[in-house]
Amino acid sequence: MHLSPSLYVPILAYVLLVSTRVAQCQDFNVPTSWRKPTSALSLTERVSLAQNAGSSLANLINPSNGTNYALNTWQSANVLGSIAQLDYVSGSQNNHDLVRQSIAAFQSSHPAFFDSQVPRNVTSDPLMWGLSAFYGSRAYNDTNLLNTAIFIWSSVQTYVVNAQDAASGTHPTKNGTFSPSCLSNANYTSAGAVFWKATTLDDYTSNAETVGAYVALSAHLWEATSNATYLKSAEQSALFMYTYLYSNTAQIIQDTFDLKACTASQLQWTYNQGFLMEGLSILSTAPIVTDSTWESLLKILVGSTIPFPAWTSPNGTNAGVLIEGQVNFGSKAEYSAFQLQKDVFIGALLEIWSRIPSSDPMATFIEAFMNVQFNALQDLASNHNTYSPVWTGPQLPQIVPWGRLAAMPVLSAAVRMAPNSSSNANGSTTTTSTPSSPASSSSSAPREPSPSRSLPGGAIAGIVIGVVGGIILVIASVVLARRHKKRLATEEKERQDSVQPFVGSTAHRPPIGTGRTVENLPVGHARKERDGYGSGQVYVGSPLLSVPESVEPVTASVSVGRTPTSEGFLHELIEQVMDRIVRGHEEPPPYTGQ
Repeated sequence: MHLSPSLYVPILAYVLLVSTRVAQCQDFNVPTSWRKPTSALSLTERVSLAQNAGSSLANLINPSNGTNYALNTWQSANVLGSIAQLDYVSGSQNNHDLVRQSIAAFQSSHPAFFDSQVPRNVTSDPLMWGLSAFYGSRAYNDTNLLNTAIFIWSSVQTYVVNAQDAASGTHPTKNGTFSPSCLSNANYTSAGAVFWKATTLDDYTSNAETVGAYVALSAHLWEATSNATYLKSAEQSALFMYTYLYSNTAQIIQDTFDLKACTASQLQWTYNQGFLMEGLSILSTAPIVTDSTWESLLKILVGSTIPFPAWTSPNGTNAGVLIEGQVNFGSKAEYSAFQLQKDVFIGALLEIWSRIPSSDPMATFIEAFMNVQFNALQDLASNHNTYSPVWTGPQLPQIVPWGRLAAMPVLSAAVRMAPNSSSNANGSTTTTSTPSSPASSSSSAPREPSPSRSLPGGAIAGIVIGVVGGIILVIASVVLARRHKKRLATEEKERQDSVQPFVGSTAHRPPIGTGRTVENLPVGHARKERDGYGSGQVYVGSPLLSVPESVEPVTASVSVGRTPTSEGFLHELIEQVMDRIVRGHEEPPPYTGQ
């Protein structure tokens, strides 16, 4: 189905009108069954709890190499990111030297931020280091850390599938070909994918932990630098994830898509959701035509992923508590990587919460969920400032440091969401005279939002309910015209960033296995091929073993060079909407102007 450009504006107006009504039905009511969704602890008490845990966690990192021997490359980066995030929300510089020195030390022995062993060279590792470097740059206003994040992003471009790669079905890092289109419509493309296994020439998988982290890092770098190249990259890869990894049935992000086999996995992890949601929290307020599209998808994901039963206890005395990673290890206090994966999900929810007014029902919903986790940590999983990685309890018989690793994002969120705190200009917390209760957030004063770029047109379109289509058409036309003019002016002046290839990493330490096998996992769980990535829940319901023709992806815009572009983005999204409407197999994507 081909759409004339003259029809873009009227169709967009229709989509906005329909989707606004759909979004109004989004349920952000806090379930009455959730365990303790409020907390009366003061900001001072929360800061004390978080800093005590953070201090002991910081002692686990060796600043001479930036890691801990028991942690793999991704986890070491995750720890440093969590420490920087705590300093950010508490307005502290306590760990600036640790974060700065650790990241620099790791880069000195791992120039490309890969793992030390070549078989473990997966692109998600440097992307996690890139995000941690960005978190540090934001927390400490450190230009060197920001430059490190930019360097990592530029290096990862080597493994991004651009429009030319997608059209030809070839990629410089692979020794074979993949299908230019996995679906009946040859216009649909895989541009925006990021290959996971960087050094495996015949592996064509692109997973959510990799593409999602790329979306989040790109969006953060755009917000920090105003360089539109990062924004275009975030858009294109978010579109790939929506096209190939989003399950319309479950309304969650699936784990992996194989560009050669044209198949999608059934595995589920919270961090797959979290990375994309973190990026969408920025894209949804960016000055782009698709901002309301991403806002709608973000709301859908928040509403569906938080109570998702594969990782959130649906009922009983622990209803609402995250249970991902709670494989029964018996009496042995054994560490497993997937006990940390919920860190990304928690961090993303905090990022979303920090960018919307406290009166927003979604903010109330997120805050209540965070309080459930915070209270579970204190009541069920705490033992003198140490925490079990199993938040439903019982407490482990011995102190384990990885419990604090999993707890840190929740403790940071508790600081940021303290009832008597508000955000200052740099995102840290300060005490105010007007407390805000999670249970009555609709009456509290809005938080000062984090710096973001938004257009009045998108906001106006989001609140227009019941207004006749003609008014929406006018608004959409004005917004599109202004954005198109601004984009052309920006791109005329913009210079393309140089793309630096990866440098081979050096030996660091011997391989570390998890000691678990697939046979040890509960029914319905599966493990990724690479050690240290833990188990994920197998999708129950309608399996997404391959992409059905009724869920055909949109057409990605064609560009020249390795830098993604957003030209034709509106065309792609509208074609996807109309294609699904015409087929009648499913509801149109829930785009909204809210």
